Amino acid sequence: MRKKQHHKKKISPTKKWSAKLHLWFGLSVGIIVFIVSLTGTLYVFKDEVQDSLRKEAIYVKQNEINKKPLSIEILREKVSLELNEKYPVSSVEIPLDKSKSYRFLYYDKSKKGWNYFQQVLINKQVYVNQYTGEILAVYNEKYDVFNILKYIHWGLLLNSEWGPYVTGIPTVLFIIMLITGIILWWPKNKNARKGRFWFNWENVKNWKRKNYDLHNVLGFYASFIALIMSVTGIYFAYPYVKNTFNLTLSGYGNLQKKRKSNPRIL
Repeated sequence: MRKKQHHKKKISPTKKWSAKLHLWFGLSVGIIVFIVSLTGTLYVFKDEVQDSLRKEAIYVKQNEINKKPLSIEILREKVSLELNEKYPVSSVEIPLDKSKSYRFLYYDKSKKGWNYFQQVLINKQVYVNQYTGEILAVYNEKYDVFNILKYIHWGLLLNSEWGPYVTGIPTVLFIIMLITGIILWWPKNKNARKGRFWFNWENVKNWKRKNYDLHNVLGFYASFIALIMSVTGIYFAYPYVKNTFNLTLSGYGNLQKKRKSNPRIL
């Protein structure tokens, strides 16, 4: 009797290359994408945490709201005299809520320096009672945990000129990894496709198989959310990506030229 020959299923070139790209990109960019994702997630809670910790500086007393606020020039002069910084006030934020204090910002950065701490010369935020001129609090935002999280998210605390590329390029590779993962997940057989939407472990005892199923099922559902987050991330990281999206969706693709210096709102 002739023995039955078991032929291995031929893997299509698309699936073969998708598997290689999925593996290589997953190993190379996984750590960076994890750091970017974690810092971005933590930064989302900035306003809630700061509103709680800085409550006394953010809000003025209720009995002072009916008073007429002092002019910006007077308040700026008070802030400049009291802090005596060598850098000028760069901007002021005037909230629509009358119960919130004005915020004066000292911000300046150098073109030199390879990291965030060397590049940012000063980043101070001054909370001022606009009705009395009293300085309620001064915060050194340069060393604030949320500001550091933001710059880790943007460029791993590297120079703002090329830091975004350090996080942006891995994000692009991560997008390719997600797309190749979906290609690998998608079976040709419709019946087999139904079984990949949920776990079927009735007769499965091998932990490796369970781990593989977890990767397949959870990865499939998470891939679409991760894909949207990644694409929107590179939208902000790269001007030409933003310009392409704008041109595609609205027909307007002209990028505004960057200002050489930050405008002073005074």
